[in-house]
Amino acid sequence: MTRSPSNTVKLAPPTERDAWVRHFAGAFENAVIGMTLLGTDHRRLTVNRAFCEFLGYTEAELLALSLEDLMHPEDAQHTRRQLAALLAGEKDSFRREIRYLRRRADVAWGDFSCTLARDLDGQPLFFITQVQDITERKRAEQGLRDTQAMLHLAAQVGRLGAWAWDVGAETLQWSQEACAIFEVKPGFAPTPAQVMRFVAPAYRANIGATLKACLRGGSPFDIEVQIVTAKGRPLWVRFICEAEWDAHGRVRRLQGALQDISESKGAQQEILRLNAELEERVHRRTAQLEAANRELEAFSYSIAHDLRAPLSSIDGFSNTLQESAGDALDERSHHYLRRIRAGVRQMSELTDGLLSLASLSRADLRMEPVDLAALARRAVAGCRERSPQRAVDVVTSDSLPARGDPRLLAQVMDNLVGNAWKFTSRKARARIEVGGTQGGDGQWVYYVRDDGAGFDMAYASKMFEAFRRMHTSAEFEGTGIGLAIAHRVITRHGGRIWAVSEPEKGATFYFTLGTTA
Repeated sequence: MTRSPSNTVKLAPPTERDAWVRHFAGAFENAVIGMTLLGTDHRRLTVNRAFCEFLGYTEAELLALSLEDLMHPEDAQHTRRQLAALLAGEKDSFRREIRYLRRRADVAWGDFSCTLARDLDGQPLFFITQVQDITERKRAEQGLRDTQAMLHLAAQVGRLGAWAWDVGAETLQWSQEACAIFEVKPGFAPTPAQVMRFVAPAYRANIGATLKACLRGGSPFDIEVQIVTAKGRPLWVRFICEAEWDAHGRVRRLQGALQDISESKGAQQEILRLNAELEERVHRRTAQLEAANRELEAFSYSIAHDLRAPLSSIDGFSNTLQESAGDALDERSHHYLRRIRAGVRQMSELTDGLLSLASLSRADLRMEPVDLAALARRAVAGCRERSPQRAVDVVTSDSLPARGDPRLLAQVMDNLVGNAWKFTSRKARARIEVGGTQGGDGQWVYYVRDDGAGFDMAYASKMFEAFRRMHTSAEFEGTGIGLAIAHRVITRHGGRIWAVSEPEKGATFYFTLGTTA
């Protein structure tokens, strides 16, 4: 069964459509991202300057070339299948990273997206495609993969293994190289008691006391001990450990590394040299990725800013038409005008979100004492003003001291409280709680908890991406930008944010800040 193409781009009758095309001709031609209009027969109708520069062809040459002439065969076949699905109404749009064949015979990567334009009767007109050059980003990603492979090789050469233990679990997790160091079969998972039996008797008391101190206070350590392998061979190993905390400030996990340091110091010096070289390569690759991200943020800011003027024009003219035409329009025409204005409002919200997200990386932080509880109460007051009919019990701590930029942290509380308010809207009487706990080291863990719709934790790793929604727009309205903004602000403050949830049982968002009050 095909879906209704209600979310595809719908254009007005020919005279108004031509005016629309003329209005956006300059934006199309001068856009920094490659754009094309593709006929329903997959032939290009027009291309802009950026697309020509991306592939190195003239406009006339590109109009004469097919998808297969420009795309990797696998990507061309996939694209044709997706275009057919758009024509059939099975989906509204699609997006894919595609390999292009440039004029100079090298391969370029493009972030390709496509939407089908239809007339008011729902008949297909043409496809609107956009291509962002992501070649440098893909090269940087490949470089990181190469670096990771070299790090794995270095771990083998340097006899460096990894281990982890979830506090309270029956067994530890050992990497393949850790198993090799202790001369046990790959996949061996020892109990804590078995690990202690590998340690030479003279060192058991010391390592036992060190582990207990780490479990109590989370103090990392890096010590050298002697072990006896499963085959009775004595070895010297370097034992490294770090702790992870839960939301209540308790140590929930220990993890670290084991290194066989029994060989000559000359070999260890070579390992150190390799590690330094690898770290330098990682630093260079990271700098390349950061530069690519800055360019992408600048592009998002430019596009969002340039869209504001035409959106305002569309909204203003459609409103004037609706008011001036009055009874001259039938109900169907009024329906179309309402749909146009609703679409413009949604697009305006998306552009505002893009501008907010892009500006976060540009603005300087103004660090000063902030009471997050006061910001939360202000956010709740705004929610109550917008929805006075809601019955919501809100519990907020008297004070939640923090240090950071008041304006940006207000955005965090607005988004988290606003989400809690929105996702409890189906409950007759909802509850929202804002609070925090302080660990022994003075570090605060703040939280916003609700008893609303919740979500499946299987998708939690994606929730902080821009425009990523955990629910459909039919269930709950929104742009999907709020959590991305909260994540960006908290990261800039040196903290982290995570969530715990279950469908229909509410959600709790926790976050920390890198500085204390």
